[in-house]
Order: sequence, then structure tokens, then C-alpha cells
Amino acid sequence: DEIRSILAAAVGTPMELPILMAVWLGMRMSEIRGARFEDIRDHRLHVCRAIVDDKNGNAAEKPPKTFSGDRWLPLPSYIEDLMLRQDRSTGYIVNLTGQAIYKRFTRLLEQNGIAHCRFHDLRHANAAAMILLGIESRYAQERGGWNSDWIYKQVYGYTMPNVMDRDAAAIDAYFSQMLPQND
Repeated sequence: DEIRSILAAAVGTPMELPILMAVWLGMRMSEIRGARFEDIRDHRLHVCRAIVDDKNGNAAEKPPKTFSGDRWLPLPSYIEDLMLRQDRSTGYIVNLTGQAIYKRFTRLLEQNGIAHCRFHDLRHANAAAMILLGIESRYAQERGGWNSDWIYKQVYGYTMPNVMDRDAAAIDAYFSQMLPQND
């Protein structure tokens, strides 16, 4: 429900695209900042660079955080269309600093009465959605750019009440059918 509220609040704002890139594509903020128009090919985005700020606040372009971070992500038409409507003057798809993304995201949450969360929590929501949808961990690992599925499972592997209820019902049904029937 919280993600649904964030997405609804972001529609039509400058934060819509960065939020969708984080929650839908599972991208890190640094990868969102590093994405360039030249990285879009055949309805896919090549995640091949990141922009990070040094301790003095200067932006520096770097390779992805891990070897696995260099990856291709299929682009849903909604997100690709949003990307292609952005200002192309800098070559970057999102023309916001990390600080600007953080401040605008925080302000969006406050203005819409949504509980505070970190921008990176959107990436967590992407991983949780993949777990909820039963995406095989190897594919989720590749999509998220994690070095190992241990990171994916341990850091992002939340338990969700609705999944716990579903699984409990399945276990109950399995063992209930083993009980002797009263005739």
C-alpha cells in the first residue's frame, strides 16, 4: 500500500521517473544518475555506469558497484516513454543530483502524508516484489545486479504477512489431508 501511495503521488512530477527506475527496475540511485540516453537500445537499458558524490559533494562517474551491476534491463513501455521525454541536453536521463533526488523524494512523502522511508527502500521494494512473485533467485540476482543470491536473500528477503498467511494455509491443507477421517 505504501508503494502504491508513493507511485500515485509521483505521477506527473519530476520524481516519477527516478522512483519508477528504483522500484520497478530495481536500480540504485547512483545507477539512475549514471543512466544515459545512449544506454537505451531495443527497449532495454544498459546499466553500465554510476554517478557517486565524493566527500566534498563532487559528482564522479564510475563503473557499477559490482561486476554483476553491469546488466541489461528490459524497459516497460511506460518507463521508456518517460525516459524519452526527458531533456537530452546533458545526455543523462535523470538530471538531478543525489541530494536533489533525496530532498524531492522526502518532500513528496511529506506532502502526501506518506511515512518517511529512504529512496533506497524503493530498491528493497523491488526485491520484495520479486520474492512475492516467486521470481527464481538467479534471475532476481541478475536483474538487481547482486554478486550473489545470498545478498538478495539475506538483505532483501523480507517476510510478508500475506505470504506467511498463504504459506500457512498451504501447510495446513497439506497436513490436514493426512489426518484420519472420522466416518
